[in-house]
Amino acid sequence: MLALLLVVLVLMPFSMPVIDQIPFVRFLGDAPWLRVVNRALIFSIAALGLNLLAGVAGQVSLGHAFFMGVGAYTAVLMGGISTPYLWGWGLPMWLWLPASGVVAAGVGVLVAPAAVRVRGLYLAIATIGLVFIGLHLSRVFEEIAG
Repeated sequence: MLALLLVVLVLMPFSMPVIDQIPFVRFLGDAPWLRVVNRALIFSIAALGLNLLAGVAGQVSLGHAFFMGVGAYTAVLMGGISTPYLWGWGLPMWLWLPASGVVAAGVGVLVAPAAVRVRGLYLAIATIGLVFIGLHLSRVFEEIAG
């Protein structure tokens, strides 16, 4: 049952453009409920990861926001349309959606050697430091997401 839930959570973001093309959904207009469902699925994936780390491994990590931000900024950069004030490559969703996960995982691989050496409160302090670094970088590089 858990495997089926994981498959649905992974494949649901890919189905949003398909669901939006169904005539009845188009009749609904902008379909704000699709945005609500999409955001709920994104946060449920983050909660599953946090449950795996805190519940199963017994570690406290506060860096989930940083890694979600890295993936989100990658998606915005690759999928956004370039304007004089914003960067963007305008790539289709089938390229930027998996690439954003790969880039976030790559940053996780870079952080992992330092993170596996600490436990408990020190891991929480190290990962909250990542969040502050990400916050600072998001303010410095406003050209990516505005």
